[in-house]
Amino acid sequence: MPGKNTHITAGVVSAVPAIVLCKKAAGRALSPITAAGILAASVAGSTLPDRLEPADCPNHRGFLHSVVAGTVAFLLVPECLNAIRSIAESETEALFYNSREEECKREILLSFLCFITASLFGFLSHQILDVFTPAGLPVLGK
Repeated sequence: MPGKNTHITAGVVSAVPAIVLCKKAAGRALSPITAAGILAASVAGSTLPDRLEPADCPNHRGFLHSVVAGTVAFLLVPECLNAIRSIAESETEALFYNSREEECKREILLSFLCFITASLFGFLSHQILDVFTPAGLPVLGK
């Protein structure tokens, strides 16, 4: 069964496609701080199910270890990427007449959405690893 270190490693690995897709959706390079935040969010997402439903808890393999939770996360990824794309497009349109304050707000929102996307990637890496264990994943949880 995958342990904490395996899930952390999967979180680090899943940060790579999250960074690539967020960069593509934003249409520009991401700041180093955003890239580091994406890495941290992906690792957090990869360990979240076991933090909230630990193996020694009777609720282990509850909702966060379910096919439904994985499906919801999978469906949210393109929505987050579309939101990032939309913010980037509005940023380009408003480039000449927005204040620096508006630009900062947009950058914070874009980074936040990248962090959410990365945490979903990390969460999905956890689900993928756990589906191949003998216990598998329940459809809705225990």
